Amino acid sequence: MTNLNENTFDAFVANPELTLVDFWASWCGPCRMLAPALETVGQKYRVAKVDTEENPSLTRRFKINSLPTMLFFKDGQVVGQPLIGLRTAAQIEAEFAGRA
Repeated sequence: MTNLNENTFDAFVANPELTLVDFWASWCGPCRMLAPALETVGQKYRVAKVDTEENPSLTRRFKINSLPTMLFFKDGQVVGQPLIGLRTAAQIEAEFAGRA
């Protein structure tokens, strides 16, 4: 899983492959609970993480108000609605399938 920051974000999500970006923070309990599911999904799909505390401009840019928030990107554009809150690996994989 790739950790993104303000310098690497745009180039990473510009990829034509569907990409999930998890916006999280170290103090967020549900974010920590979500991490194993993202590790599982990341073995099959393209997944990255953005620490909202270290990257406030990305947090503002995508209007992240709740954590965890997951956004899907393709060719640099957000695809569909965000996923907000804790999800299982199966739920996240189903979202990949539905947005492909």
